Amino acid sequence: MFRSQLIGFLEEIYPILYIDPDYNNNYDKLLIKLRESSSTEWIELAKKKSDYAFQYDDNGMWSCLRVNGSRIKIHFQSILLSMEGKIRMEAYGRQFSFFKYTIMKTYQKYSLAGAIRVYITG
Repeated sequence: MFRSQLIGFLEEIYPILYIDPDYNNNYDKLLIKLRESSSTEWIELAKKKSDYAFQYDDNGMWSCLRVNGSRIKIHFQSILLSMEGKIRMEAYGRQFSFFKYTIMKTYQKYSLAGAIRVYITG
């Protein structure tokens, strides 16, 4: 799924995320890099953190699910597709869940969109 859907998904969301023409050039270069490399190299490319719109996130490596009264901890690797400046929020869960499900619904043709997480890291 990662290999077959990532580039198409990014081609659709980046023009919406990065409206400023200065950022357009950045993500265009990134998409070229991704197309010219194999999907097995994408995580390593993200770990270099050389692209604003495609960075490995050391903080987003696990999540807990509750299933039938049990907690299940899932470990994974995360790539930030968008990163903004500092913010202060006392409560954010409901809004971020809304953003996540809006993205999933809007881009439902990409099952990869189901892996989207919206969160604050720091």
